[in-house]
Amino acid sequence: MSSSWNLTPLKNEIIVTLVKHQGELLDTDLLRNLRKSRPELSKHELDRTLIQLEVRSVIYVERIKKTQNKVTLRTDNGVINTTFQINYDQYLGE
Repeated sequence: MSSSWNLTPLKNEIIVTLVKHQGELLDTDLLRNLRKSRPELSKHELDRTLIQLEVRSVIYVERIKKTQNKVTLRTDNGVINTTFQINYDQYLGE
């Protein structure tokens, strides 16, 4: 079993994927899209990262059904929130 390092942080990949899909996706569709580049990604890891992004007001997660959520990028009047800057030091905890 070979493993490879993924150079792009998961948080960034989530944001890019949401932007490509007009700012919103179901969590199941988001997981399917992310697994194209991260086959080892678990639902648990995705949920944990979504919570981190929601706490930072980057996204909003809305429950649709008991097992399904809609993930939406937060916007200011239809424009993606510019207060969020991808800052690698922030992700590294420095």
